[in-house]
Parts: sequence; C-alpha cells; structure tokens
Amino acid sequence: MGIVTILGSGGSGGVPLIGNNWGACDPREIKNKRTRSSIHLNVNDVSIAIDTGPDFYHQINRENISHVDCVLYTHAHGDHVNGMDDLRVMSLMMRDIIPVYGKKDTIDEIKSRFDYLFEMKNPLYQPRLTSNIYDKTEIGTPVQHVFEKAEGQGVCEFEAIPFIQQHGEIQSLGYRFGDFAYSTDVSDFDESVLHSLKGIKTWVLDCGQYGQEFILVHPNFERVSKWNEIVQAERVILTHLNLKADYQTLVDALPRGYEPAYDGMKFEIAA
Repeated sequence: MGIVTILGSGGSGGVPLIGNNWGACDPREIKNKRTRSSIHLNVNDVSIAIDTGPDFYHQINRENISHVDCVLYTHAHGDHVNGMDDLRVMSLMMRDIIPVYGKKDTIDEIKSRFDYLFEMKNPLYQPRLTSNIYDKTEIGTPVQHVFEKAEGQGVCEFEAIPFIQQHGEIQSLGYRFGDFAYSTDVSDFDESVLHSLKGIKTWVLDCGQYGQEFILVHPNFERVSKWNEIVQAERVILTHLNLKADYQTLVDALPRGYEPAYDGMKFEIAA
C-alpha cells in the first residue's frame, strides 16, 4: 500500500492569483486556496515527490514531511521546478544526496538552471542532487528505481511507469504506481498510452481548462471524460485547477466518479 498527498492542486499562477484575485472561487472556502501542482507519495517506505514548484517549501512544511528520498519530474516548466533549491536544504538535513529523475530534455534544462545543485561550482556549496535520465526503452515500461541511502541507512526501491503526455508543443511525463496514475500538464495522449492505463483505480488528472471550450496546453472536462471512457478509472481527481473552478461548484456539478483535488488531500493506493 501507499499514501498519496496532494501537495498542490492549482495552475501555474495558483489561487488566488497575485493581486488577491480569486476569480469565481469563493475565498471563504479553504479548498479553493491552491498552490502549484505537485504530489507526494510514500510507497514501500520511500518518500517520493513529483515536481518541486515554487510553493514546495510551504507544501512540505504544511504536511510535516521531514525528508524526500527522490524526486520525479514531469517537465521543466517553472511552476513545476522553481522550488528545486529547497532540495539543497533538505539534502543537508538528511545528510544524503537526493536523486532526481526525468526525460533527457527535462534533466538537461534543470541542470542548466540549477547547475550548482549537481556539480561543484563553489567549495562552500557541495553538489546535493544526482540526475537520472529515463532512456527511450524505459518510457512506458515498469522501471525499478533502486538507490542507496547514506550512512548505512539502507536501500530505497520502488517501481513506477513513466509515460508520455502531450503538453501543447512539448511532451511531459505522467507516472503510474500500481493502481494509481498521476497526469498533470497534459493536453492529449496517444491512444496507446490511454489503453496502457487501463486497470488503474485512481487517476489524478489535469483539468486546467475546466468550463472552457478551447484547449491549448491543458484539457477541459469534456476531454478528460473522453479519456476516461477508455481508461475507466473508478475515481478521477481533477488537478491543476485555476480561479474559474470553484471547489463547491465542481463538487455539485461533477458526475459520479469525478471530484476536484485540494491541497492536503490524502488517499491510499495499491502500489
């Protein structure tokens, strides 16, 4: 079994937007306060973060998470990586190096922007992260993530399936753990990917353009529901929600099997 925590359920600007703009969201509803999209999983006693956006520091402290054994990245957009420097402090507190994983273009980009975390730039700032690139043969297949912890603390091991998602003009990664999948920042899937996701029970899924007809880099609910006609997840939790998606309005409007995510939401998975 594993535990998933929604660290952040908001879009790239969060809710409220800068300027205290709540849009259609009721500011009295605490579940409308959304930080940038990210999740945390505890699987086989391994602490895993997916993405480290600009709110990562606050998310980790809010959930009282004392350590992260590794980070899986979906892509290199700022709202998913700009909290990466906080891994430096966490690594120092853990007295351990933290491995990060992603596609080659993602890893290349974050290493160019946060090079000091990966290589010696100054004797006062030792490297705190190691990079791991999924090769093409690993995408869409079960990957055994195995790495040693420092100071004789044992070995971390878990299985996950990284899979390709179209995100506008770029590609992001989704991740499957047993009967659970996480898909943020996706505008389309190859149909073969959707068929490969059959069997999941819970799907945390981007719905960043809920209530809108057009689709650019995020889906609306109509597209989400068509995807799930193929996947047939029992529970679809909508994330990457913006200020047009009021929490209680979604609860009242969504059909059975669909619900909005909120920051701090927790649930169990079989992984």
